[in-house]
Amino acid sequence: CPAYVDETEGTVVDLRDLLLSADDAALAGGYGSAPYGNLLSTLKDLIDDALFAPANDDDGNSGGGTPKLNDLLIGPLTESQSGTWGTFQMEGDVLHEKIEMSLVDLKGTIELGVSDITVENLDSVGYP
Repeated sequence: CPAYVDETEGTVVDLRDLLLSADDAALAGGYGSAPYGNLLSTLKDLIDDALFAPANDDDGNSGGGTPKLNDLLIGPLTESQSGTWGTFQMEGDVLHEKIEMSLVDLKGTIELGVSDITVENLDSVGYP
């Protein structure tokens, strides 16, 4: 049996070796020997394929367009929340603060409020 070499002895976890395949980690400057195993790199690959791979276009062809994340997660969540695909809304008061202040001869009240928030086009995640 070859001698066991623990390449994980340090206190720092090399994310290249943790999240990338052995070959990709070596190319990126990591050990490239999968010192932490391959479970997390396999999970990362599955997530990449499930959420970040290009979605099919309207004709069912794959390869172009935006990541699946838009169609599988962001769009349905925002539609269930606001009724509009890709839009997040919070109606009414979201934040209301009232601060009393007194500085020598200056006395007053400061009020800060945020209400009726709308964020649109959240389903526009794209590739860099």
